[in-house]
Amino acid sequence: NSASGYWEYEYDTIVLTSGTLYSLEAVATDSSGRTRIAALANGFYPDNDVPLPTITDPSDGNYEYGTSAALQVTTTDLTLTKLNYRIDDGAWVDIPDISSPHDVTWDTTVYTDGLHTITVRATDAIGHVETSSVDIFVDNHDPVCVINTPVNNQFVERTVAFQVSAGDEVGISQVTMTIVNTTIDNVSIAYNSQSGYYEYILLSTTIPDGDYTVLAWAHDSAGRTTM
Repeated sequence: NSASGYWEYEYDTIVLTSGTLYSLEAVATDSSGRTRIAALANGFYPDNDVPLPTITDPSDGNYEYGTSAALQVTTTDLTLTKLNYRIDDGAWVDIPDISSPHDVTWDTTVYTDGLHTITVRATDAIGHVETSSVDIFVDNHDPVCVINTPVNNQFVERTVAFQVSAGDEVGISQVTMTIVNTTIDNVSIAYNSQSGYYEYILLSTTIPDGDYTVLAWAHDSAGRTTM
């Protein structure tokens, strides 16, 4: 090649196995038939495959909490040189374990409760870069649960609306209520969008007069419960 000043030969390395060591020799022959062999001292590794990282833990939609939440990643590239992760649009954090599966822990308590995205990025020896991500929910706080009506020590008669306010960053899955020493035991109560409360309607004449203890529980989507 007069432009480059070299003798050149093009070869499609796609037919070779990525990550496998191959040797290479070149033979130069002069006009009198003398030859000289040149070889790559350490050979070469073709790399036509992208890293393809996969997050195996946590799964998409999981609820995560605590200071040591597990993150496990698998990769397919034999020439992987770097693997890192980030939460949402935060800084990339290196995963030092580059033998698949790759394990690391992360602190969920520095993030707000709610939806977050974990992204992993894999880089191989030749510079191929691939990413993979999952959406998870962080939940480090119990739901809020308050019995608003009736108030403590209130006298009630006829039809009574028990109203409970409940809230949580990852969502309320259920609110339950018990009136101790009655048949109303751990019943699920419905949300009333007009009043903004979870409500249970009781006909007070169906239970004897007297003092009663009312208990309510709020259950969030991650399984946390507050009474």
